[in-house]
Amino acid sequence: MESGIPSHPKHRASFAAMAIGAMVAVALITLTPLTVRSEFPSSGSGAEDMAIAIEFYKTGAYGEAISLWQKAAQAFQEAGETTAQGEALLFLGHAYLVLGHFGKCEDALNTASMIAETTDNEALKLGALNLKGDLYGASGRLSEGGQTLQAALRLARKLNDPFKVSSTANNLGNILSRQGRLEEAILLYRESMGIAHESGDHLLASRAAVNAAMISLQSERPLDAREHAEFSEKVLQDAEDTSEKAYNLINIGIVWLDLIPYFPESGDLCLPRSQVVLTEALELARSLGDVRMESYAWGYLGRLMEDTNRYNEALEYTVMAVRAAHQTGARESLYEWYWQAGRIRAVSGDVEGALKAYRASVAALHSLESGRLGTGLPKSSRSPRELGEPVYIELVDLLLRLCARTEDPLLKEDLLNEARNTIELFKLSELKDYFRDDCVGMAQQKPVQLDQVSPTAAIVYPIALPDRLEIILSLAGNLKRFSTPVSRDGLTHEIDAFRAALEKRTTREYMTHARTLFRWIVAPLENVLRSTSVNTIIFVPDGPLRTIPLAALHDGEKFLIQTYAVATTPGLDLTDPGPIDKESIRILAFGLTEGVQGFPPLPFVQDELEAMRVLFDGQWVTDGEYNIQRVETSLKDEKYNLMHIASHGEFGGEPEQSFLLAYDEKITIDRLEKFIGLFRYREGPLDLLTLSACDTAVGDIRAALGLGGIAVRAGAKSALATLWHVNDQATSRLVSEFYRQLADENVSRATALQRAQLTLLKDYWYGHPGYWSPFLLINNWL
Repeated sequence: MESGIPSHPKHRASFAAMAIGAMVAVALITLTPLTVRSEFPSSGSGAEDMAIAIEFYKTGAYGEAISLWQKAAQAFQEAGETTAQGEALLFLGHAYLVLGHFGKCEDALNTASMIAETTDNEALKLGALNLKGDLYGASGRLSEGGQTLQAALRLARKLNDPFKVSSTANNLGNILSRQGRLEEAILLYRESMGIAHESGDHLLASRAAVNAAMISLQSERPLDAREHAEFSEKVLQDAEDTSEKAYNLINIGIVWLDLIPYFPESGDLCLPRSQVVLTEALELARSLGDVRMESYAWGYLGRLMEDTNRYNEALEYTVMAVRAAHQTGARESLYEWYWQAGRIRAVSGDVEGALKAYRASVAALHSLESGRLGTGLPKSSRSPRELGEPVYIELVDLLLRLCARTEDPLLKEDLLNEARNTIELFKLSELKDYFRDDCVGMAQQKPVQLDQVSPTAAIVYPIALPDRLEIILSLAGNLKRFSTPVSRDGLTHEIDAFRAALEKRTTREYMTHARTLFRWIVAPLENVLRSTSVNTIIFVPDGPLRTIPLAALHDGEKFLIQTYAVATTPGLDLTDPGPIDKESIRILAFGLTEGVQGFPPLPFVQDELEAMRVLFDGQWVTDGEYNIQRVETSLKDEKYNLMHIASHGEFGGEPEQSFLLAYDEKITIDRLEKFIGLFRYREGPLDLLTLSACDTAVGDIRAALGLGGIAVRAGAKSALATLWHVNDQATSRLVSEFYRQLADENVSRATALQRAQLTLLKDYWYGHPGYWSPFLLINNWL
């Protein structure tokens, strides 16, 4: 039976190699716990506990090691051995980091850092810098992690300790590789493996070499990858039998498996080498009693069997991996083995078994994501789009294929509802990851479904699958499915071309792409939409669709906005319902007309604010008075339900790259959230946040995700923002008209924007969609 689940062995392999094991909290490979060598006192209870803890750690008994390091740190503190106490805390912090307990890691790190500064102990300072850099990296703060580890490497070179230079270079390579700085990372890995090999540190040399192999594969340099894998395997033979050795063996086995497509003529060599190395890792894990590492060995042996179409053995090994992961409570691996079981069962024709496994994988992922910040569970070193997207999307793919086959209307409805709910869960996980904040899920806890309280709105979920575009249409809570035979790659190419053409405001190059995308996304729904009273379309866009204004799609005669008001939301379940109370509108408006901090002036902002002043009560603050202190003071001391910022703003692929410009400095998204977050605890919420001069990176999906999630993060019911910077005068005219329409108690947010966009569309100078279409209404459209 056809499964409909496409196989992507190479993608799975590169992911697996980077997310493996108990060390998933730290990218690529486990970090050495011995950044500070064993310099604690040679006698006493604390020293004995330290030594025994290290032995526990080597066998993967992290809980026992943590208990003993806690006890040792206490003993050293009571004995006045502050340096030894600091070393024990660094060991403890590393163990917490390995298990993903970030908060506990930070607590231990802070105390150790304080001791290092007080005693002016450079070895302790280096250990603290390494741990801090690794913690930053594991929690997604790559820029800060890189800077910290650069400082650590400088100090390690100053101390002239080969081990410390080697281990720090390896850790810095991990950060740089995740930043896409692959060449720099490989150079650091090579330096690390060379120094470690020369000094006889076999584990560290092997670890750096297998890291270099993985990045060489990522750089499409298979010959280099094979050379590094051979070296890693060779030097590992002389290493002590520990869990870390088993971990390295597993990674080497994965590299050999990943090399098979690059060397088809020598596949008979790569395949058995992978199996031999993984089997050796399994035997070592068993002899050490490390069930967590045993789970990974079983799992990747199962993946090897899957990729060679030996499905019975693949499923047998995968089931063993699941059992072992359950035994150790390793939720960071459970989702992967359930996902693997789902793929295997699907291709074997066991649809019910596949669904059960995929659902378990999604549940494990959701559990991991929901708890990682609050309970110390690991935060993935990669984004949900890289980590969880294949699981969510393959489940949706399977559900929709089953929906297409069944004639049972009740089963069809159940399958569509589950597919929609799975997409919503994925949207939530994306926002949590982008903002690194579980609080973005708070808006999900609302008493009503918004698609059922707005009968004139159609909710559209476009889902880009590898071989087709699926669309789920929700009308008053009733779901329908449509399918368009265009691949995800083909859709992405057309989207990128459309956006590029729209920004050329002197040509009509956009029209061909606007018609094509209309035919793929909207045309399949037209017959249903025309038979209803729908006047608004709400898109829940996926991936690259976030980077374009769907209002500018064209049916050959007119733009979509000429028929429907259009809004977008990062997730319907994240949208807080309810219209604006038009009788109590009070607005807080900030604007920059002058050029500051290297940005050009916005002279028409004054006209924009004056137009609003005629319509609403409120406070208008411009130029020098629009500073960070004034923003915070105004939000604390006054009550507003609309906030307007007419200033330059940029949204990048990470929150740290996103900001709004104030007169004196840049307002980061984190800072804006803290300011506007005050509204969450007031009786009257922030109904609308308007950002009238934003810009997102062209084609940057994550930048668009940040733009789409700004209202959710800031605690606003809705936001009006732009995908790219628009002519100052055109922006002023559109925004002024939007507020004029919004003042009408019978006009919704979406309709107000539609009428404002149509005003520009009819203007000879600003009729090109490059001027009016990038304005997006995000979240609540009522």
